[in-house]
Amino acid sequence: MKKIQIILLTVLGMGIFSSCLKKNLLDPVINTNLNEASVFADSARTMDYLIGGIYTDLGINNYFRRYSSNGLAECADESSFKLFGGTQNSVMVILGTLNPDATGPYEVAYNSSYDNIRRVNIFLKNLPNTPLSGELKVRVKAEARFLRAWFYAQLLMHFGGMPIVGDTIYAPTQRIIHERATIEQMVQYIVSELDAARPDLPDPVSERSEDYGRANQGFCMALKAKILLYAASPLMNGGNAQYPPKGDPAAKYVSAPVYRPERWQAAETALSALISTGWYSLVVDNSKPGLGFYKLFITRKNSEYIIAAMTDKNRSMERQVMPPSRNGNSNSLPVHNLVKDFGTNEGKSIDDPTSGYNPENPFVNRDPRFGYTFIYNGAPWLNRVTNKKDAPVWTYYNAPSDGYNTALFHTGYFFRKMCHESADGTGGTNPERVLPLIRYADILLMHAEAVNESQAAGENSPAPQLAYTRLMEIRERAGIRPGNPVLYGLKAGMTKAEMRKAIQLERRVELAYEDARFFDVRRWMIAMETQNVTLTALKMTPTGSSTYKYEIVPITYNARHNFRLPMHYFPLPMVETGRNTAMLQNPGY
Repeated sequence: MKKIQIILLTVLGMGIFSSCLKKNLLDPVINTNLNEASVFADSARTMDYLIGGIYTDLGINNYFRRYSSNGLAECADESSFKLFGGTQNSVMVILGTLNPDATGPYEVAYNSSYDNIRRVNIFLKNLPNTPLSGELKVRVKAEARFLRAWFYAQLLMHFGGMPIVGDTIYAPTQRIIHERATIEQMVQYIVSELDAARPDLPDPVSERSEDYGRANQGFCMALKAKILLYAASPLMNGGNAQYPPKGDPAAKYVSAPVYRPERWQAAETALSALISTGWYSLVVDNSKPGLGFYKLFITRKNSEYIIAAMTDKNRSMERQVMPPSRNGNSNSLPVHNLVKDFGTNEGKSIDDPTSGYNPENPFVNRDPRFGYTFIYNGAPWLNRVTNKKDAPVWTYYNAPSDGYNTALFHTGYFFRKMCHESADGTGGTNPERVLPLIRYADILLMHAEAVNESQAAGENSPAPQLAYTRLMEIRERAGIRPGNPVLYGLKAGMTKAEMRKAIQLERRVELAYEDARFFDVRRWMIAMETQNVTLTALKMTPTGSSTYKYEIVPITYNARHNFRLPMHYFPLPMVETGRNTAMLQNPGY
C-alpha cells in the first residue's frame, strides 16, 4: 500500500493529467513489450493505467485544449479566435456548416468519450486479478465507474442519448451493435452509476491531500446534480415546439417525449443535498472588491473547486490570452457582446440610468469581476521589460504594441480571467493552477435555477426567496455593493420569468470563458436568438490626452455567427452511423 501511495503522490504532483503527457500503456506504438497481462500484473502499472491514462482526459474537451488553442468560448458569443479557415473545427460551429462527414468538431467529444469508456471497461475487467489490496480495489473500481459516467455525460451533452455498452469492450474500429439510449435511459444510467460509485469513495474533507484530483463523493454528487439539471432544462425535458421536429424517428434520443415539471424537483433535491454537506464554499476575499474571485483561479486547491482538470505548474493561460507586450499569443480575445453584459459595482445593467455607468469613462464603477475577467484600455499588468508590476496596457487606436490597429485581429480587449497578475506569457510567477470543470459557484447558480423552476408556479408568480439568496451569495463574493435594500443590485419582487433572465445573466458573467455558455444557451433553447449575432469590438480613438471616442464595430473577420436548429446537438460521425445502422442520426443532419 505504501508503494501505491508514493506512486499516486508522484503522479498527481507532477501533473501527469496534462493532456500533453497522455499515455496509453496498451498502445503498441508506445509500449511494444506490454499487454493486458503485464500491465495488470503490476500494481504501479495498474494505477498508472487509471491515473496516467483515463484521468488525463477528464478535461480534454474543455477550454482552449479542445480544438488546439481554441474551444467552446469561441464557438459561443464570448470570444473570437485569431485564426480563421473554413475547415477548422471551431469555424464549422461558428458558421453553421456542421455535417456528419468523417471529420469535424464533434469527433473530439465522440472519440475521446468512447475511447475512455473502453479503457474503463478494460480496467474493470482486469481489476479483480490485480495485486492491489482489497480496500484499494473497492475504491478504484468506484473511481473508474465515476469516470465512465463522466464520459457518458459528455456524450449526452454533445449528442443526446447514445449507445450504452455496459461492460462490453469494443475494439477501436469494431462495430458497436447497441441502439442509442433515449434521453431518459441515458440520464437514468449516468445517475445510477454515480449513486453506485459514491459510497465507496471518500468525502472531500477526509480524503488525503495527495489524492486531490481523484474522484470523491463530491464528484459524484456534483455530476449527478448537473445531469439532472440538464435533463430538466427545456432542450431535454420535452414538449418543445421548435426542436426536435415532431415525428422524427431520432426525436426520443435528443429530448424526452413530454415535459415533466418533477424533473426540476429532482435536480433541486440533488443540488440541495450537495450544498447541505458543507464540503464546499465560495472563495471570499473582499479586502479589495472581488479579490476572492481572482484568487480562486490561481489557487490549485481551494474550497470552491469540486471537479478540476489537473495540470502541473504552468503559464498556459497567460501564454494563450495575454497581449503581445506581455509575451502572450492573444489567440482568444473577448468580444464586446460579452463585455457589455457585465454591469456596475451597484449590481445593475449599464443600460440602467441609476447604475453609475458613464459611457464616456466605461471602465470605472464596473462589476469587480469585469476587471478580473478582461484587460481593457489602461488596465494594469506586469511589464517584465520595464520591471513595473502595474504598467498600463493600452488598446486604443494607434497605441504601440497592443493598440487596436497593431494587428489584423483585435477586439479592444484581452482576457485576464485565470491569469496571474505577476506573470506573462514567458516568465514571472509560475501559477499552481488547475482548470475548474465544476465549481461551487456553478452549483449555487444551478440551485437558483432549479428552485425558481420547481417552486414558482406560473411565469408571473413571485420568484422564490431562495433563488434570490443564491444569486446574492454570488454577487456578494463578487464585491458588488449591498445596496438598500440589501439585494446586491437585483430587482425586488421579480417574477419567475424575470428571475430566470437574472440567473441566465449571472451565469454568463460568473462563468464566462469556462465553457458553460455554449451548453447553457442550447439547454435553455435560446441559442437561435443569442448565437445568430454579429460579434463586435470596442474601437477607442484618442480625442485628447486622456479622452477617447468609443465605437462599437464588427470584429475584423469571423464576425457573423450562424446557428441552425439542428445545432442544439452535434451530428453523429458518419463513419459511426454507417457501421451501426441501428444508430440513427440526430434530427436535421
